[in-house]
This record gives sequence, structure tokens and C-alpha cells, in this order.
Amino acid sequence: MCQIGLIVRIGQIQNYGRNEVKEKIKNILENNFKKSKILVNGDESKFVVEITSNEFLNKSTIERHKMIYALLNDFISSGEIHALTIKSKTFDE
Repeated sequence: MCQIGLIVRIGQIQNYGRNEVKEKIKNILENNFKKSKILVNGDESKFVVEITSNEFLNKSTIERHKMIYALLNDFISSGEIHALTIKSKTFDE
């Protein structure tokens, strides 16, 4: 196999793993925030999570973030998530 082909294959394998983490994050959030709008973007170990949910009613920003961090703690502890940006709001915000 030529060196260029090897680089492409390795890149594809690495991207597959990243997309898998992204999908796992989205599935966890969707299973825990019913009737919500959830977007997950990012690559490598840096992700942006945007959640619109009425489960955030009467909760401060810190309380909202704690809810999300609790669900994703295993990914954070393992290093699969190194940086996480959270945007949380209710449907009325």
C-alpha cells in the first residue's frame, strides 16, 4: 500500500471514532431530555452541545450545565471529551 493510501485510511479510522463519540453523546442526551431539540457538533475531543428543553425551566445556567455534565461524565473522565461548550435554553428563551 502506498504511503498516501495509508494516511487516508488512518484518517478515516480516526474520523469514524470521533463520529461514534458524537453519536453516543447525542443518544445519551436524547434519551434523557425527552421532547427536546438537541444538536451536537465538534470533532476530536472538542464538542458543542446545544439543548433546547423545558426541563430547564426555573433552573440556573449552572444547574443546567450540571445536569448535562452528569450525563457525560464518563466521556469527560476518559478524555473522549476534552472541551465541552454547552448552550442550554428553554423553548421560550
